[in-house]
Amino acid sequence: MASIERSRPEDQRASNAGGGAAWWWWIIGIIVAILIIWAIWAGTTRNRGVGQTGSAGAGAGAAGITASEIIANPQAYVGKPVVVSSTVANVIDTHAFTISANEGAAAPAGAAGTLLVVSSQALPAAPSATGAVTGTENVVTAGQAVQVAGTVRMFNLSDIERETGTTLNAAQLQAYNGQPVIVANQVEWGAPGQGGATGAAPAPGTQTAAPQPGMGTPVAVPTIMGSPSQYEGQMVTVDGTVGKVIDPNAFTVQDPKTKMAMLVVGTAGTIPSLKQGDKVQVKGRVAKFDRTAFDSDMGVSLPEGQVGQYAGRPAIEASNVKKTG
Repeated sequence: MASIERSRPEDQRASNAGGGAAWWWWIIGIIVAILIIWAIWAGTTRNRGVGQTGSAGAGAGAAGITASEIIANPQAYVGKPVVVSSTVANVIDTHAFTISANEGAAAPAGAAGTLLVVSSQALPAAPSATGAVTGTENVVTAGQAVQVAGTVRMFNLSDIERETGTTLNAAQLQAYNGQPVIVANQVEWGAPGQGGATGAAPAPGTQTAAPQPGMGTPVAVPTIMGSPSQYEGQMVTVDGTVGKVIDPNAFTVQDPKTKMAMLVVGTAGTIPSLKQGDKVQVKGRVAKFDRTAFDSDMGVSLPEGQVGQYAGRPAIEASNVKKTG
């Protein structure tokens, strides 16, 4: 008969000790893994440097960033949202301007010491000293206080035009190729004369890039169509008749005498129920029509087949439309 070996007490204790040690190593490994994951997450969060808030208007970025900081170290900000307060150095065209990087000093001439800003929305008329836009006399001027919220990019003309849906002044922007630019989603202006050498930021809500109801210089459709560059970016009031209803957010306003018409686009609820021949008064901003840009700016989806003929022509981003007869 085979003998049965009995395990000795000391062998059992050794086996139990070995198993216990293995379990401890598993626990230590899990703790180490948790610590590594936490460290990676914390580092990533710190390196973001900016975030978005739930406030209305532009998606807020890192406040307190200066233009000079972005120029000095653009790679630290590329792709990130920022909020920059400064003064206007130079107005390049209806969608582009520069801000001074010399905080506390007068804006220099040319590209040196300036940061480019491009917006998909045309520059508005700026508020007067009383805070109201009264017409074309208060256009944006050099030295004016401004606060810009947007995303930092490295400037490439075709890329920025594609992103913003604009056609920029290529000749005046050559000096900025490869330089940082803020693609703005909100611009707030101080009244002319505010800011100057102090670079003080306007109070939030002073003036945004969105059309404001009740503002605009009375002008006829043929006048705008005949000199579009003179009115592009300006708030106007146009009286006429409805030439064509395109959809609930778009129609053409027609001059009663010449029958010349231009496109009008409004946000949802801006345009009342209309039919051809209705007399209307339109208030809004004149802009060169680009369907993609208008869809984005106005929060609409225009039928491409019905608005394609208006591409590149002046149109009105309506802030108010009312029937007058």
